[in-house]
Amino acid sequence: LRGALEARRARGVPGAARFTVAADPGPAGGYTVLDGALRVAADADPSRARAVCWLAHSVRRFHERLTRPGRLQSELELRERVERWNTFNERGLTPYPWELLLNEFVGWLGTRSPLEPPMAQLVALRPSPAVEVDSSLEDRRNVAAIEVLGAVFYVSKRRWYLGASFLWTSPSESNAGIGAMIHVMPWLQGGPVWRDVDGDGDRDFRLTLSFDAFDLLKSAPGSLIEAAKQATEGRAGGGN
Repeated sequence: LRGALEARRARGVPGAARFTVAADPGPAGGYTVLDGALRVAADADPSRARAVCWLAHSVRRFHERLTRPGRLQSELELRERVERWNTFNERGLTPYPWELLLNEFVGWLGTRSPLEPPMAQLVALRPSPAVEVDSSLEDRRNVAAIEVLGAVFYVSKRRWYLGASFLWTSPSESNAGIGAMIHVMPWLQGGPVWRDVDGDGDRDFRLTLSFDAFDLLKSAPGSLIEAAKQATEGRAGGGN
């Protein structure tokens, strides 16, 4: 065995003895280690060949039993990591190219571990179509919404996220408005906006919603909508 390893080392082949087998050399032949495999000569004594094979088999079984818990744990961690990435890709806030560059530059707000999806991301100059309604939920206008700067944070194994950003909105036929966009994914994406609707110089309160959130609100029972309108009118009357 030593001679075989030395011969390999002389040829520039790295190697080290995993285990050794002691036996008296004899005219019946023996065994050697070549290319990482234990090989028994064809003319080796049967008892010696059997001893070598049993030892090699025992070492292999021992190695499998010794490494099995760690191997199973590694497989579990890899499956969970794949699941986290799939969840992040399916339910996360997909960044625009410039947002991706910005997040890579800032290290995803310091929340990304090696080989793991991030736990937070910046939102910057993010455009989206939205619906703007007044407090009575009757005056609807389609607007272009731009999230100037904000951030979202992932929770619950990245199944959903929370976040907020400074919002600028612009309808096609009126003045622009400013406000905030709130993300509660997957339930809500919207927020308050103040905009001069009628040109009197005063900013009116409006509510900006994503199309999905507006459809959800529109599909609410009529009694719920009516209750919301009455509550809004009651607050307005109390203020007078």
